[in-house]
Amino acid sequence: MQQVQEQAGWVSGCDSLMVHHIHNAFKENLQKMAPMEEWAEWLESIVDQILAKYHDKPVQIISEVGKQFLLNWSCYTSMLIRDLTLRSAGSFGSFHLIRLLTDEYMVYLVESRIAKAANRAMITVISQV
Repeated sequence: MQQVQEQAGWVSGCDSLMVHHIHNAFKENLQKMAPMEEWAEWLESIVDQILAKYHDKPVQIISEVGKQFLLNWSCYTSMLIRDLTLRSAGSFGSFHLIRLLTDEYMVYLVESRIAKAANRAMITVISQV
């Protein structure tokens, strides 16, 4: 996993400390078999942490930061899935489902934060910003 973190950090330019923190929190949620509500709260806290320092910026900036975060998230989760595939991990199927769920929820969260900042309905965010 260290190689995945390093490679994803190099490609995306993400803060390695934050990636490490997210990775550890992910493992903790798995180990304690956290219910869906805790997973949702954890994912929300990540998005809130990413977008917090842009709360007073124009919607276009919030949108760009949110989209860049989604690209970085997708890059990192893709590399994790690739690593599991190459190692023929028995947990591949479970992780693939977790990835699908978290990716979709992250898109929803970013869209909802942008919609709130723009004072618009979520359905209009993609076409407007």
